[in-house]
Amino acid sequence: MYLLGVDGGSTKIDFLVTDLKGKKVFEHRIYSGSNLKYVGPDNVIKNLQKGFEIIEANSGIQLQDISSAYLGIAECGEHSGILGRDDVMEFVKQHLHNFVLADDQFSVFYSIANSPNGVLANAGTGSNINRFHNGLSRTYKSLGHGGRDFGKLILLKIKYGVITPKHATYKVIEEFLEEKPEDFYHDLSPSDYIIHPKITQLAKTLHVAGKTNPKILQELKETLVMIAGRWGSKISAYCYANFNYKPEEEFDIVLTGGMWGWTIIKDIAVQEIARVFPKAKILHKPDIKPVVGCVKLAGGKLKNQ
Repeated sequence: MYLLGVDGGSTKIDFLVTDLKGKKVFEHRIYSGSNLKYVGPDNVIKNLQKGFEIIEANSGIQLQDISSAYLGIAECGEHSGILGRDDVMEFVKQHLHNFVLADDQFSVFYSIANSPNGVLANAGTGSNINRFHNGLSRTYKSLGHGGRDFGKLILLKIKYGVITPKHATYKVIEEFLEEKPEDFYHDLSPSDYIIHPKITQLAKTLHVAGKTNPKILQELKETLVMIAGRWGSKISAYCYANFNYKPEEEFDIVLTGGMWGWTIIKDIAVQEIARVFPKAKILHKPDIKPVVGCVKLAGGKLKNQ
């Protein structure tokens, strides 16, 4: 018998099959948005169907051999209130006999932390802060700058002349967009302004380019320090005022999401958090995929729907 973990977010969906001891048997990633709020149930179901078919065609394992599964998919929490969650649930029921369909936040936290209690600070495509305690969670969204916020901020800086064609940052963005950034921004439809994938990808594009071109980091330093200060302040404030942690307490804070890949953001934010919570254990392990947490939950924390 086997365990199945599925982790879906704004840009991809991961599938991981292990044996009952957690040893990897098969894994696969589909690069397609699977956030229920933004892509809708039909697309989430399509991605799940494709992933299930790939498992059966390439692993030698049939879905009926899966004893437990945990699907952590963005906005698919039991109390999310997002339309289409029931449709996704009914589809999964046709393929798996014992599973949990949940939001992706706890599985992300649990992939790194060993304790079920603590705080998750997500700065990926979007941004949110979560507290997990005794099986309950509290979530506050859009408190910092995720990749989507970052992309819009950079485009606004171009629009209003803060970043100009003479800057290295401008040239990288123009090459990536394959048109002048001003024209790209002007032509965005209302829905594209909210979810256009190229806006989100600007953060990764500039991060990669900055590794070989120090001018980009120099030009973006003020922006990155601002983002780091925002996150350091918000994590500290919410841990103290909303999550009721005391400065002398020991607890886990997991940093997840691509924006933490900017060293300057992570280092400054960690220093600011440590000023308030010197005993907090701040964890950042980008090499560990959140789907690992899904498998851990399938194996040890599963509850029947």
